[in-house]
Amino acid sequence: AIATQSASLRSALETYRMEQNVTGTRRADLVSTVERELERLLGPIDRDLLVVTDLSGEVFAAVARDVAAPERGTSFAGFGAVRRGIGSGATGSVDGGELAVLRAGATTYQLAVYPLVLRGFTIGALVLGERLDRGLVRSVQQAFDGQLVVLSGDSVLSGTATPALLAALGRQARDRDEAPTVRVGREEFVVAPLPLGQTQQGSPVTLWLVQPLQRTVDALIGP
Repeated sequence: AIATQSASLRSALETYRMEQNVTGTRRADLVSTVERELERLLGPIDRDLLVVTDLSGEVFAAVARDVAAPERGTSFAGFGAVRRGIGSGATGSVDGGELAVLRAGATTYQLAVYPLVLRGFTIGALVLGERLDRGLVRSVQQAFDGQLVVLSGDSVLSGTATPALLAALGRQARDRDEAPTVRVGREEFVVAPLPLGQTQQGSPVTLWLVQPLQRTVDALIGP
């Protein structure tokens, strides 16, 4: 994992764990060391956000590409994925990679959360974030010629659709309806939901693939 690639990061986190256990304090120089190592690690990887939380789920150190990172002390405990990561037990029994979605102002990240384990003890969580508009959504757009809509509850995070179609997708999500189509007026659409995780408020985020049914039929029977 990323944390194991840096001796300086491991050393700083090890020192932090021991001193936190003994004194309950957080040394500023250790936080700065961890942030420098996260900045170095962020450069070559295809991610936009790296966060290390402590066992309470608060941000210990964070770096972000192009925008301000979450401030130290910001609580990530609202994410179920973080709570499960830091609560995975003394041996870090959860292998990680659980998904979540962070809404930070105008920027939305898809997160992958991993227990941060040193010497067999879970000391926090390592959170990797990728901007939703640069990562998964862009990849799917390149491979799919229909509509893409990312919804969090009734809020549109990405994509466009008519109000009637948005309402139909919202009803399908709320009712947990697994029907492969929705009807909007006289038109029927083939839909496929892809869960992306939950926000810090616990709202599920879903990427919907939407295609007019007639276009799908024409593609199947066409020459």
